[in-house]
Amino acid sequence: MKKRISYCAVLGLAVAAFGFNAEAKDAKDLASSFALSAGAYYKTVTVSQRYDVKSDLTVPARVSLKFENGGALKLAKDATLTINGSIEAPMQQIFDGSVVFGPGRVSKVYPQWWGAMGDGTHDDTAAIQSAIDSLSRGGTVFFPPGEYANKGVTTASKVRFKGAGVDSSAMKFTPKDGACIKLPVDCASFRLEDMSLVTSGESLAYGIDGTNEYVRYFSMRNFSVTGFKTGIYIQQGMHITLDYGYRMLRPGEGQRDGGH
Repeated sequence: MKKRISYCAVLGLAVAAFGFNAEAKDAKDLASSFALSAGAYYKTVTVSQRYDVKSDLTVPARVSLKFENGGALKLAKDATLTINGSIEAPMQQIFDGSVVFGPGRVSKVYPQWWGAMGDGTHDDTAAIQSAIDSLSRGGTVFFPPGEYANKGVTTASKVRFKGAGVDSSAMKFTPKDGACIKLPVDCASFRLEDMSLVTSGESLAYGIDGTNEYVRYFSMRNFSVTGFKTGIYIQQGMHITLDYGYRMLRPGEGQRDGGH
């Protein structure tokens, strides 16, 4: 293993530093590979195969995970992977299980990292929920173009759902009742933009259910909510903003929001 001066992308910035590259051979080696050698400022650990992680594992702030060639981490039921460094990964499944990112470590997460297909038929509920849960102190769940079939997810405060466009990215709610997106108690700073929420048109469900108290700083922009009996319901709240959106509760009947 040779020490070298290298340039790496960390949160979109070019950083010059002394560093090492390492490739883990098994789960035990993966954990031990996070240790920095003397004189190293950071390290990149390559994950190029599947590893079964059976207990809690933490990636230090100065270690970057690079996923390639189908590399993935499968967490045991009671294990959590905490990532305090940066990651580099393709748009495919790299996690199976509980993952938590440290504050500000990633600019956005993708449901595809937990196996979402976005093909309108595969149940992407668990993948979307895992992406939400990975943002320990808020952040962006980005939905690339596709239709994400789901049975309902619960978001968190300071989480943003962002799509590739109102006609490109959609969450497709499949049950007849319930809610596509459930807001938690005392939800603050939830935002949805550039995407649609859709269902069959025969649904008795909520598009967004804010029956839990108390919703603050809720915003939606460039959105569409169609087919639900109740598109958006906020029981009690303050600073609620709907901008450039369209809600169609039954075919042929709709209401535009914002745009002024």
